[in-house]
Amino acid sequence: MGEFFKTWQRKFGVMTLLMTLVFTAGWVRSYVLFEKFCFRVERFSTSHQHLYSTNGQIWWSRLLEEQGGLHCNWHCSNKSSNVIICDPNEITWQWKVGEFEIGEHPDIGIGRVTYAIIPYWSIALPLAAVSAFLLLSNSGKSPSKELADPAPFAPIRQGEFPL
Repeated sequence: MGEFFKTWQRKFGVMTLLMTLVFTAGWVRSYVLFEKFCFRVERFSTSHQHLYSTNGQIWWSRLLEEQGGLHCNWHCSNKSSNVIICDPNEITWQWKVGEFEIGEHPDIGIGRVTYAIIPYWSIALPLAAVSAFLLLSNSGKSPSKELADPAPFAPIRQGEFPL
């Protein structure tokens, strides 16, 4: 078993498989729960970064506050509580391709908000493909090395036929 994980390719394959499982769990969980994580990139910045997980999507938003006051935290609630991030009709979408969207809400009372929506499948499926390729592909042995060292055969004498 230890031989299987000797190459960097297999180690990276296991790492991408674990990341695939995390994003797939988040994908499934987003249909049952609404989660919000708020953080600041810089300690004394007036902008807040928010990550939301809901309806099979990851919403990222950046709030440029005109005044301080928002607390950074993590929040989780059931879907039955009807938590709404914002009304999508009030967002000015600058870029929209399929389920990928980027837009801006000009003013929500405390500042301007930029949104980006990324579906979970767009992260989980490519990670699964990369993981499968890395784990199932050849372990790094080149076919030329295998041909250079053929298995020893018993010599065939004249008049004998190999079975």
